Amino acid sequence: MSTTLPEAMPLPARERAPSDGWVWMIAVSPLAIYAISIGAFILKAPISTGASTAISIGIYGGLLSADRRLLRRAGLTRLPSQWWVILAPGYLWQRASILKRGRAAFWVMLAAIAATAVLQVLVVPRYANTLLTLTGQVSCDIGTPDVLKLFDSLPAVKQAGITARSIEDVQEVANSPAERACKGIIQGSDGKHYLTEYYNTTSDQGPYIRIVVHTASDPL
Repeated sequence: MSTTLPEAMPLPARERAPSDGWVWMIAVSPLAIYAISIGAFILKAPISTGASTAISIGIYGGLLSADRRLLRRAGLTRLPSQWWVILAPGYLWQRASILKRGRAAFWVMLAAIAATAVLQVLVVPRYANTLLTLTGQVSCDIGTPDVLKLFDSLPAVKQAGITARSIEDVQEVANSPAERACKGIIQGSDGKHYLTEYYNTTSDQGPYIRIVVHTASDPL
């Protein structure tokens, strides 16, 4: 007497463990969003704070919606809240709690947020001019912090006890592949305004800035 074994049947959809693919996309999205802003900066189309916020909410909203649909198709009735779009790490934490899974993606996202902050505050401002140089550009705006430092280091300025407070009305005067001539008005601590010319220049040693400062009539 022979026995015929039934063919193996796939588990119903509601019993399948949902994939974590969207979760990992959410986890690394802070770096991806910041990469978009860097790309826009290189293309001379900087993104405003409001636009950056809207882009972030749009990306997180899309990823969270996609993951919620995945969980719903897997048969889950309790889903992480869509309101976590304003604080995406909370979504990953709640999702892991509902599915009783590890929270690796949550910690990866926190690390990505921290890395983005380091890039934004410490790395990119320091090397932005080099970044522009590598892409065949130099910039008037990027050099302004160094211009203020150079102003403060000028012997006549130091002797007068003046420091630079800000630089305004920055304009491009001329440019070439290797140098961009700029001008602006430095607000000094003495209350006076100093017309300033500066040049963002590239060389074999990398980008550097040279500066020429004038008062209303006489150079310092």
